[in-house]
Amino acid sequence: MNYDTATNDDLNWELTKYLGKENYKDYCTDWNATMPLAVDHGLDIELPTEILGGIGQITKYIAGDTDIMVEFVIGDNPLRAIVICLIKVLENK
Repeated sequence: MNYDTATNDDLNWELTKYLGKENYKDYCTDWNATMPLAVDHGLDIELPTEILGGIGQITKYIAGDTDIMVEFVIGDNPLRAIVICLIKVLENK
């Protein structure tokens, strides 16, 4: 899946599939659905600030393996970046 061109709907269904769920949730816009997953999977969230060039990142640190990181900029939907990172984490399990 090309995450840059995927729609929010595509990402929501992909995450739903990896979570083994059948009920669709709009993870790309629903903080209440997405943030518990981010915490459960140990994602590190760095929000973008102008001082740091306006780039934020969602990172999953994996001991002894390649870290998973998704960057986003001011104005982007941070939940979308979290969903992409979660999909990548679950793909690597």
